[in-house]
Amino acid sequence: MQPETGDRIVILLLILGALAVMDIMTSSWIIQLGGTELNILMAPVAGEPLSFLVVKSIYLVGLILLVRVSGRFHPYGPVAVLLTACGVTMQGVVWNSLLLWLHT
Repeated sequence: MQPETGDRIVILLLILGALAVMDIMTSSWIIQLGGTELNILMAPVAGEPLSFLVVKSIYLVGLILLVRVSGRFHPYGPVAVLLTACGVTMQGVVWNSLLLWLHT
């Protein structure tokens, strides 16, 4: 792996971690305000922040394993996987933030 690709992976992992925390926070606030979790995989644990964190952590560990495997197929595979994950996670954070903004 090229050093610059490794740096990108670390930066993207940090961004993804921050987005995951923001997703947990905004989802919890929406549920406290009477909203519902729209992600069918997260809905069963949405009302319990610790369970939500555990499921989100399992997702992140699985994603890290996918990043490691994707590097075997293409040198920029890990970056592509992480960019996709960041984009998907960011959509949830933006949507939740918009709902919270509209509610206040």
